[in-house]
Amino acid sequence: MMFVEHYPSSVWGDDIKVEAHEDALLISGVFPMSLEPGPDIVREYLEAPRGWTTGRTGKSSPHTQFANANADEKLIRFTERFGPVVVESLERGEALAFVARQGMRELRNEQKLYRAVLLLVEELEHEPPNIETIGRYISEIADRVSSWPEQWLRERRLLHREGCQQSWFFGNENLDRINDLATMYGSESCAPTEFWQLAPRMGPIEAGHLLVCDLVNTFPPQVRRYDRSVIEGPQADLTGGIRPLLYYILRREYVQRGRIGVCANTACRDLFEIERAGARFCSEECSRRQRQREYWVERGKKLRAKRLKRSKPAKHAGRKRR
Repeated sequence: MMFVEHYPSSVWGDDIKVEAHEDALLISGVFPMSLEPGPDIVREYLEAPRGWTTGRTGKSSPHTQFANANADEKLIRFTERFGPVVVESLERGEALAFVARQGMRELRNEQKLYRAVLLLVEELEHEPPNIETIGRYISEIADRVSSWPEQWLRERRLLHREGCQQSWFFGNENLDRINDLATMYGSESCAPTEFWQLAPRMGPIEAGHLLVCDLVNTFPPQVRRYDRSVIEGPQADLTGGIRPLLYYILRREYVQRGRIGVCANTACRDLFEIERAGARFCSEECSRRQRQREYWVERGKKLRAKRLKRSKPAKHAGRKRR
């Protein structure tokens, strides 16, 4: 029997509908008031089956769905289920209805950023991790997180207008700290900086861990009273989007360690949650296809070597006749 922690619902809205435009999604919803609210991203994460024993896959959890959503169609399906990741603007309708605008460029960037952070977490679990790979992820994360200070200011204005309180912070000083890490340990140069003088023996592995900590600490969990208990969970106000929920899940994955893998099928490379030690593939089908691919590559090498071996005596014989 699987134990599932008891949390209040983490739902952006009920009856979510998405109207897709070229540069943005208009996402409508109703304030969740029902006893059975819409899809709950944290609940689905806690209850997601992990691993692909008995035909399951390790990609059913919402955070891996988002990290693997490498096409607009997948991103739209994700927002249709859970709501906007980052709200650009919000308009109130009749009763408890509202319509949020989610920019497509921001949504694509957030997906690539989230995937890069999960890939960094996965790489840091290797013994030993690949230093070049860590540097590449540090550089990508620093580049993609550069819009967060502006988004934080925009959301602060939005929440002030709505009479809500912002519970996360990411300013220019946070961005400068991450850019310093990218300068020292990213895929480009490693020029000394003021930050280098403060931490001369950190190294790229510790820098990678520091970067992950900085990102998940941007969205701190909240302690609150719920159902006669005191719990620690994600922030309750999702007016600005469900990004805090995604990073709450990422925080748990990082602390628990060793649960994220990258499919070893070279034609897939999806992220998945590991259920059993040594799992290398996100599904049984991916495992089968990679074995077939490796078999035919190896068979091709043997056939080429055999043909080459047969052709050599013929060449030597021809030279002797001449």
